[in-house]
Amino acid sequence: MNSEKFGEEIFRLQRFNMNAKKLKESELMKWFLHNSLEIDFLITKESPRASFPPDSHFEAFLLIFHKCITDKESSVNAISEIYKNLDIRDDLKTRFNDFQEGLYKSLDWRPFKGINKLGKEIRGLTLLNVMDVFLYGEFLHDHPKKGELYQKISQSKEIREFYWFEFYTTVYKCALVIFHIFLLNESVLKDLGEAGAP
Repeated sequence: MNSEKFGEEIFRLQRFNMNAKKLKESELMKWFLHNSLEIDFLITKESPRASFPPDSHFEAFLLIFHKCITDKESSVNAISEIYKNLDIRDDLKTRFNDFQEGLYKSLDWRPFKGINKLGKEIRGLTLLNVMDVFLYGEFLHDHPKKGELYQKISQSKEIREFYWFEFYTTVYKCALVIFHIFLLNESVLKDLGEAGAP
């Protein structure tokens, strides 16, 4: 591998870690450390999502989280190619592959599959799809189709609460995997003599 290509690969690992660090230091993760998620289908309209993190903690977190999952240059899947291409210890490669497999297996789960009152389209949503629907339906509002799906989910108070619970639970678990990959990347960068932010 030439030096220019090597430098690009190192930069992509550093970029992933920069985003992972932002997630770790976010207000949402601080909330998770001091609170537990709960779901109550009898929750009143006057106190919706009382046991969930405040929305104010979430939008910035979600935008960065989304990059770690789907970005073409520095997502988990994107940096998997770096683990294949660079001279990285086998034990680190194995651990990375395990984390990657577990992460995307979780994101492929369909939380609404068994809820017959929902339409076929919603029942077929994976958790990665749910993330997109939540991001564009709740915050960004620039994807009409996903916004429409979000409105369908939101029509039922019980389903909406279940949706939030599953979504937050999965985001938290996936964030922990991202932090583990952050630590692996730190070891790789140290071994390669390139540790540090871009």
